[in-house]
Amino acid sequence: MKKMILLMAMLLMVSLLFGTAWAKQPLPPPPTPVCGGLTGTWHGEESGDMRWMTIHTSDNLDPSKGEMLMNWIYVNPNLIGLGNTMTPGHGVWQLNSDGMYDYTWYAYVINPDGSIIGTIRVSGIAVFQNLFDPDAPVDCNTVTIYYEFAGVEGETPVGDLGTATFFPFTNGVAVEKRVPMVVTPLPQ
Repeated sequence: MKKMILLMAMLLMVSLLFGTAWAKQPLPPPPTPVCGGLTGTWHGEESGDMRWMTIHTSDNLDPSKGEMLMNWIYVNPNLIGLGNTMTPGHGVWQLNSDGMYDYTWYAYVINPDGSIIGTIRVSGIAVFQNLFDPDAPVDCNTVTIYYEFAGVEGETPVGDLGTATFFPFTNGVAVEKRVPMVVTPLPQ
């Protein structure tokens, strides 16, 4: 009986010791907000050279990847050559292992007579981060875009886009903001 009481007393002391040690453990930091991905409509801007609206759709089987369509509001004529315009950009995006999004889109440069004089490829990464304050809390409606523009003369057929030799001509950083949903009530 003495041994049993001694054993129970020792177990009680051990549990109190460990319970006190566990109670003093710091709480884990709150989880980083998980953004729902890039799916949605976005407005982008880059230092006065470009403004656009883009649509990011996701794969219905895998929301970590999808397609994008860039519609230009403004492109500085010096970016692609005076008198030329750029078609809307079409591309793809996917979540990478670092929690950022890789993307690539393509467009064609059109001269004033309507003929294609070049092919543009833009690739880079997008990250849910405030460009002006990277340590700010994550805002799931703001994406910082790191990009590289590359081009090749003439029209590159779709089957050759992955093997054509594109020459980089500019790179930089831009910001995209998710377009908000506003629901207007129906009249009574």
